[in-house]
Amino acid sequence: MKLSELGNLLGGEVLGDPNAEVGKLTSFKKANASDIVILLDSRYSSKLKETASQVLVADRQYNGFNYNVIVKNPRSSFYQLMDMFYGKQPTFSWDIQSNSDFPDSVSIHPSCVVGRHTEIGNGTKIGPHTTIGKHCTIGENVEIFPNVVIYDHTIIKNNVIIQSGAIIGSDGFGYNHHQNQWKKVPHIGNVVVEDNVEIGSNACIDRGCLDDTIIGTGTKIDNLVHIAHNCDIGDNCAIAAQVGMMGRSKLGNGVQIGGQSGITDVSLGDKVIVASRSGVTKNVQSNEMVSGFPARTHKIELKFQAFLRKLFYKSNMK
Repeated sequence: MKLSELGNLLGGEVLGDPNAEVGKLTSFKKANASDIVILLDSRYSSKLKETASQVLVADRQYNGFNYNVIVKNPRSSFYQLMDMFYGKQPTFSWDIQSNSDFPDSVSIHPSCVVGRHTEIGNGTKIGPHTTIGKHCTIGENVEIFPNVVIYDHTIIKNNVIIQSGAIIGSDGFGYNHHQNQWKKVPHIGNVVVEDNVEIGSNACIDRGCLDDTIIGTGTKIDNLVHIAHNCDIGDNCAIAAQVGMMGRSKLGNGVQIGGQSGITDVSLGDKVIVASRSGVTKNVQSNEMVSGFPARTHKIELKFQAFLRKLFYKSNMK
């Protein structure tokens, strides 16, 4: 397809070579020169230095880049292009693989379901009533407890523990509100769980939209944690129960998050500590401790709370 043809389909203005051949919609990281990337807003401008793509969909205010550009509302264009290139959400496969296809050292309960083209490494144990989709990779010495669901194309590396009821690779929460209806946006990325990770009971980790959701080496995730699409969790993080993490949140290495906290599409540097029941709405620099809602530097939050208590007591002494 030519750039001019795509511009007509999107209803946008074409800047650059109208005869340039364009490929598929993909992420900044995965794109080649002809693939299409979308600059949703200024926060993603730095990613243009990392991509090989020369085809950009963006608002007019970003026209200063040396690209073939289609000027159109990037968010609505994203939904149009996802529908154009990827159509319906991939469905789960019930094409079952025989347990005899795996090494003798693998222990799989007879009630488990494993999809075709899934690989399972030596010493892995899979408990009753667990379902694993097709084209998954499960590493060595992985322990999967009963009633776990692992969707297609998920990658789980070595020495991982997954507690009962966890769901890995489910659809991200992505919808386009069009003509007074919500239309589902396909999520074609995967989940990648690195070595020595533990995932608690009833934790839910969504697959990415275009890129993968990543859980870094040695990270520990407590029960009832939700990690949304395209989150990138660093190494050796500790995430306590009932934490909710919005899509595209990024955690550095060694981050600790207390229970019932919310992380809202922000970046946390290395060794950040988030106190329990905090709401993180802005990026946090490495080695900081934050607390409160909205979260701020912990020392400032303590002073703020002390000030409020003084006001309260003064007003009640009158």
